[in-house]
Amino acid sequence: MAGKSPSTAPQATVYPGGRRVGPPASGGRGGNAVLLDFVLSLVMAVPTTLTGVVAYAAVTGGSPLGTGTAVALLWGSALWCSFLNQVLFGRWFGGSLGKLLLGLGVIRAEDGGRPSFWRLLRRWLAGLLLVPLALLAVVLDLDGADVATGGVLGIDVVHRRVPEGPALTLAARAALQEEKGERDRPPSQAERKARQREKREWRAEQARAREEREAREEEALERYARQAREQRAREWRERQDREREARRRPGR
Repeated sequence: MAGKSPSTAPQATVYPGGRRVGPPASGGRGGNAVLLDFVLSLVMAVPTTLTGVVAYAAVTGGSPLGTGTAVALLWGSALWCSFLNQVLFGRWFGGSLGKLLLGLGVIRAEDGGRPSFWRLLRRWLAGLLLVPLALLAVVLDLDGADVATGGVLGIDVVHRRVPEGPALTLAARAALQEEKGERDRPPSQAERKARQREKREWRAEQARAREEREAREEEALERYARQAREQRAREWRERQDREREARRRPGR
């Protein structure tokens, strides 16, 4: 299979000082990584919760753990696993498990370096409050991907693989994203009304053209029918003239 042309292939970003990083991840891919991280946090929390339930039963002589307590233990374990996944893994390995599995990583937006512990911690705390709304925005194709992936806190999500060849500077990347955003911007109400008006005018023009074409066809049919009637009338008169001429001939 042929590769992408140089003009359409994703390009690396080069930061001041020559640091190269992979191209930015799309909002959909970043949102998928967030969903995957959420599922992984719950999955990793299940063994901890089961261990707590078993330990409680052993200490209390077999008494079952209450449902509310078990749910609280599950969510507490999920929060701890989320902290480990988002903050510590992001600091140690350059990305959470979900991002690493999807070939993504996190960087500092200003210089392309690995985010600090405190920046990742702020991003994680903000995510606990904002990610549900951001995920809804991603699903609805709104501008919520930056919230879900951390872009609003100076953290960018990029592809870990750094393409070879020419790279874009930060200014060129920003201009390209602005151009893409303008191109992908949904039409305004005035633009939608203008398009609807153009569509109505086009339909009216097509209807007029169809009516004119049908009128010309009907006129042509009438002209053909009139010519056919006139031709039959001439043939009938000629036949009558021949018969009268034959009757007037001598010997008949």
